[in-house]
Amino acid sequence: DKAVVLAKWFREIMAKNNFPVERMEYVPPAISYLDEPVRPLPSLQFNHKDSIKLIFVGRIDPIKDLQLLLRAFNDLPEDKIELSIYGKPLDPSYYDQCRKLAEENENVHWRGTFAREELMTIFRQHDMLCLPSALSEMSPLVIQEAFGARIPVLASGVLGNEELINHNQNGLLFSFKSQEGLFQQLRRLIDEPKLLMSLKNGVVLPLPFEEVVRKYLEIYNFEVRRENQNEPVRLRPETAEEINDYSRYIESISSHE
Repeated sequence: DKAVVLAKWFREIMAKNNFPVERMEYVPPAISYLDEPVRPLPSLQFNHKDSIKLIFVGRIDPIKDLQLLLRAFNDLPEDKIELSIYGKPLDPSYYDQCRKLAEENENVHWRGTFAREELMTIFRQHDMLCLPSALSEMSPLVIQEAFGARIPVLASGVLGNEELINHNQNGLLFSFKSQEGLFQQLRRLIDEPKLLMSLKNGVVLPLPFEEVVRKYLEIYNFEVRRENQNEPVRLRPETAEEINDYSRYIESISSHE
């Protein structure tokens, strides 16, 4: 049997723990909704038309380390850069601390949550996603969502982020839990006028959902042939409907946080 891994770094860890390399297949997470119709929304309100507009999306809890981002933001000029925060508070105490950190910052905008159909519209009204994660994640879907909207990502240098982001190409990385490192990368966006556009041009769209489905089916068909010398059941999809019928399985192993 095959084990499908969603990140190359995790495949390496499994190999170091004596899981047979030949039994592993790397398939990136699938996002089925990037090509869905987007819901029109009013333009977001910002304080300065020409400011750099960052977005944070995720749970408001210590694992996502929003406080690190807010502390770094305190030393940046408010007319040059602004931050939109989207997320559901899970820890009321932590959320209150975050609000207090930003209470004097007019360039920080608390925008609540949004529906999935609004995701692309909201992302495209920003210049860059910021992901200051305090822990490694397998392969953060929010990074691929940002790439789907053609915006680069500024993130902490943890395993899942490092695999998807090429520093100075499609995003920026800073040292794990380093407020100074994060501040320096934010400062670069302000001080290097051509940097942001260069990063945007370096973004590559994620694999189409249909292509990821085909990879799973190829693995399955190969295993069927290996186990059964008779002609395997034909599972390769040829129409959009057949692919969509298989989508529930793929989404069951990929969750958006």
